[in-house]
This record gives sequence, C-alpha cells and structure tokens, in this order.
Amino acid sequence: MKVYTRILLLLLLAGILVKGSAQKMVFPDKQWLKYAQEVDAGFSQAGLDSLHRQFDRLGSAALLVVVDGKVAIDWGETSRRFMLTSARKSLMSAMIGIYASKGKINLNSTLAELGIDDVQALTESEKQARVIDLLAARSGIYLPSAYSLKSMIENLPARGSPVPGEKMGVQQLGLQYPCQHF
Repeated sequence: MKVYTRILLLLLLAGILVKGSAQKMVFPDKQWLKYAQEVDAGFSQAGLDSLHRQFDRLGSAALLVVVDGKVAIDWGETSRRFMLTSARKSLMSAMIGIYASKGKINLNSTLAELGIDDVQALTESEKQARVIDLLAARSGIYLPSAYSLKSMIENLPARGSPVPGEKMGVQQLGLQYPCQHF
C-alpha cells in the first residue's frame, strides 16, 4: 500500500472517529495549540485505540490530526518532510465525499449541469461525465495535461471513446474539474 494511501486511510479513520464540535475555530500562530489529551478533541478512547492499532499495523510514518485549529493527534515523524505524489486525488475524493454526504454535492451531476468546461472545449459526450465518474477515473475525458509526456499524449484514446462511466483510465482528467470548482 502506497504511503499516501496509508495517510488518507488514517485521515478518513480519524475523521470518522471525531465527534462534531461547536467550539470557536482556532488558527495556528508560530506554534500550534494542542489538546491536553486526544479525547479532549472529541475522540472516543476506543476509537483512538483502534486508530492507533491501524496506524501501527500499516507501518505508517506519521499522522497529524487537527480539530478546530488545534493539534489533536501527533503520532510518528510529523515534523519530517515526506515525498508525496498524487495526493490531491485522494484528499479531494475525501473532501468531496464529506460534502456529498451532507447533500451539498450531487455525485450524479454532470459537467454540463455544473457548467464546467475546459480551455480545449469538451465534447457534448464528455460533458455528460458525472462527478462520480471523475472520482472513479471513468470520465471518458482524455485530454493531455500540462505535464504530459509526448509518449503519453500519443497513447491517449480518441476523444469520445470510451464514453463517460465506461472504462477506467489513469490519464483521464478526473479530479482536475472538481478541484477547480470545489
């Protein structure tokens, strides 16, 4: 399991364990404020124990959880810099999932319904891609990205094949659109 997947999994688990807080938001200064005890942030001890076992089992390097602007969990090497790639997809999927669960984002909305287009205009078929298709890398939108290699561009399927929702593909424009319009 890749490092960023482990980090995301732990973040999701931590988010599930936290209880809603009505406290005033605190913003960090030069030093982050910290909760005296992890449970003070709204976590249950049983949930924390489960999360810590998962953290250890996965061989995770670090986990930092901030609740209402204060550090709630600080495990592992949280001051160390890690090389992290392709994290935007995982984090945006998690964030979009939160908003979808609250009914603020409809995962079945199409790009056309949301008024989303691109510099290189999307085809009518591509505009039928739903948010869920984008998140699942099944958008059917195969346009070169800013950093595409020539070999990647040459291997892109023809536009319009496949249609949104039909086939998974790595070089598709997936979260680029929801990220820009989130």
